[in-house]
Amino acid sequence: CCISLSGNSIAFSPLSKPFFYWKVFWNEMVIFGILTLLTVDLRTGFLTKLRVIPFKVIGWCARIAACVVAGAVLAVAGSVIGKGMIRTASSADYVIALGMALENGKPTQDLLYRVKTGEDYAAKHPEVTLIVTGGNQSETSLSEAEVMKQLLISDGIDESRIITEDQAQSTQQNFENVAKMIDPTKPVVIVTNNYHMDRAVKIAQKAG
Repeated sequence: CCISLSGNSIAFSPLSKPFFYWKVFWNEMVIFGILTLLTVDLRTGFLTKLRVIPFKVIGWCARIAACVVAGAVLAVAGSVIGKGMIRTASSADYVIALGMALENGKPTQDLLYRVKTGEDYAAKHPEVTLIVTGGNQSETSLSEAEVMKQLLISDGIDESRIITEDQAQSTQQNFENVAKMIDPTKPVVIVTNNYHMDRAVKIAQKAG
């Protein structure tokens, strides 16, 4: 579902499947087809059995490439999954909830998850200040950060506890702008989805 904001009112409606996800899906299918071809060759050796020398070379190159790609994928996936499991029970001065592109002016399910996680942390730590980030104004002229702020307020978070960073167009700009708004030496908690955590932490450290 998605949420439509109008003042302080919230309306739920079905979220249509965006074209972007279909595009990613078809790209994944192409990659899947290529990897399937390499797998069949590894199992049967149909390329390397051919008498034509160029095809033999292609077959061996394909085998080597498949092994290298598989190793790289496992290494990267392991790093992303491992760092995506980061959880914190410690207190912090700020909670930075990262924005995400809106779909037709409405938050995606992943963005709602970020808002809810930040909200839960704020409820357990009443001294913390919430920072919501993201520009990318939508068709409704609301930025990602503004949509997140309205969601938090509607769920009972006091507006005085929320700082809005609504100028950034990327995760890097999110952290660069936030670093100028707060004391970056104070402890912060980053809220994002698990698949994004590894990249977010690296960008945050780079931004100081």
